[in-house]
This record gives sequence, structure tokens and C-alpha cells, in this order.
Amino acid sequence: MKLRTVRYLLVIGLTLGAVSEWATAQQEETKTAPRLEAENLEWDFGTVWQGEPLEHIVTLKNVGDAPLEITEVKSSCGCTTPSKPKSPLMPGESDKLTVSYNSKSKMGKANQTITLTTNDPQQARVIVRVRGEVKPCYELKPKSGVMFGSLLSSTRETRTVEIRNLYDQPLSLEVKAEQDTSPYELKLKEVEEGQLFELAVSTVPPLPVGTVQTSIKLATNLERYPELPITVFGFVPSPVKVTPASLFWPKNSVMEMKYTLWVSHAPDHPIKVLGATANHESIKVTVAGDDADPGAKGQIKVLVTLPPGNRLPDDVEPSIEIQTDAKGTSFETISVPVKVVIPRSHS
Repeated sequence: MKLRTVRYLLVIGLTLGAVSEWATAQQEETKTAPRLEAENLEWDFGTVWQGEPLEHIVTLKNVGDAPLEITEVKSSCGCTTPSKPKSPLMPGESDKLTVSYNSKSKMGKANQTITLTTNDPQQARVIVRVRGEVKPCYELKPKSGVMFGSLLSSTRETRTVEIRNLYDQPLSLEVKAEQDTSPYELKLKEVEEGQLFELAVSTVPPLPVGTVQTSIKLATNLERYPELPITVFGFVPSPVKVTPASLFWPKNSVMEMKYTLWVSHAPDHPIKVLGATANHESIKVTVAGDDADPGAKGQIKVLVTLPPGNRLPDDVEPSIEIQTDAKGTSFETISVPVKVVIPRSHS
């Protein structure tokens, strides 16, 4: 019985000793740990007009006994930009975190955060909160600007955007000089003095193929917002197109494979297909119809027959060439590659 009691007391003693050593180690670690003290973590900039310069200072100080490392400074929104404070901060050392808010492009209520990640064992993350409201100086109708959508190369079209002044003083606008607005022409009109304007944007053909986008810059009389941008967007598809743009030929195919190529054109670029050929005799190509005239639908059908895959020599890169009557253009001969697919071996 006495032996059992002695053992019990010995276990208790060892346990208490271990706990005491752990607590002592924790105290020592706490004594030598960094500790961040931050001031001005809440920023409410109130209600301001669009374009108002907005900046806030957060003071950071290491009041601990070890170097303070600021490993990350992350914003919840691209409109809120933090500076990069010094890291590490030695014990007793201070620095400033500058936070800027872009009121030119971000209107409405603000509710953003800046998160600092540190090696402070008591607060690994510190959050700076940004609040306020930005009132717009103007309003666009439509809000997206001038959207033409899909266009033909020969399209002549005019669209307008309305610009209404929301600021507390009269607005004056003019098209900013020395800017390339091609392939668009502009006409700015004042509808109501100092309050309402209309910008007419007209296409100037021939329009280039592809995306036709630009940002029109209007100069204002507002010091806080000296330049007003308006987006203009249009897209001109290729006037002649072959669908699909390529064919696939499995090398292990044991039967003929039939494909249909569709040659289409825009209404302002009528074409006829004069013929179609392949660069390997085993591929059969025919143009549907007698004169290959696309007619009202603007489509011409080209039929392609691929033989079994073992009929194709390994050194051949097959392709289809379609000849049209579009002399002197890139569409006079249209090449359609035939991609040979070699199946994976299963071992």
C-alpha cells in the first residue's frame, strides 16, 4: 500500500514539473515575442464626390521584444490600395501604412478591408476597415457607353450616349484633342446648358476585321475629374469563313469518314467557290451545286471524304484548299488543315 502511494506521488510530481517547465517556456516566449500596436484601424471618409483624393494613415509599432515581420498586406478590392510597410520592425520601431481609395472609378458605398498578416503570436491578422460613400459626378445612358455589337466592314451606323451632370456646379465638355478615335467619327452636342450632353458616334467604313474598341476621352471643367472616358465597342467578323476550320483524321480508322465544310460570307462580301482540292489523291473533295453560288443563305457546301487511316503515308500533312473568285484577297485560296490523330497505345 505504501509503495503504491509513493508511486502515485511520484507521477504527480513529474506531471507538475512538466507543466511548470511548459508554463515557464511559454512565459519566456511571450517575453521575447513581437507585438503589433496599430492605430486608426477604422477609416470612414464620409460622403464625397467622385474624383476626390482619399488617403488614410495607419500607424504601426512593434511594442514587443522581438522583430515584427509583416508577411502580407492584402486588399479586398482593387479600389483600395495599401502601401508596403517596413518589415521587419525592430522592438520599439514604428512605420506607417498608407491606404488610398480610388474614388474616380468606384462609386457608391464603400465597405472594404486591408488585412495585415504578421508573426505576432497574439494577433496574427490585423484588419483595417474602410467605409464611406462616393457620389458620381455624371451619369451615362446607356451606362456601358456606345455598344455597336456585330458590324459589317461596310456598315455606316450612328449611336448616341447621353451624359447628365450630377455635380453641384455646371459642367462643360469637349472632345479631347490629339486622340485617335478611328474608325469612328464623333459629334458632341450640349442639350441643356451645363447639365445634359449627347455624344453621337458614327462608324467610318471600311471597318477593320476584329474587335473595334476605343475609349473616347472628353475634357471637363472639373478639377477633381478633368477627363471623362466613354467606351465604344464593335466587332467585325471575318467576311469569309470556313466551318469547321480544321478536320480530324484518326490514323486507326478502318472506314471512310465524311465531312461537310461550310463556306460562308458576309452580305457585303459575296463570293463563289470555283473549286476545291486536296494535297493527297486518296482524299476526295467535291463542291455541292453546279455553280457553287451560296444564294440567299450565304453558305456553300464542300464535301470531303477521308479514306481509312492506313491509306495515308506517314510523311504527308493533308490539307484541303478551296479556291474562290475573291481575286487579290486573302480569301482567294482558303486552306483547311486535316489533322492526323494517332491513338494512344494501351499496354
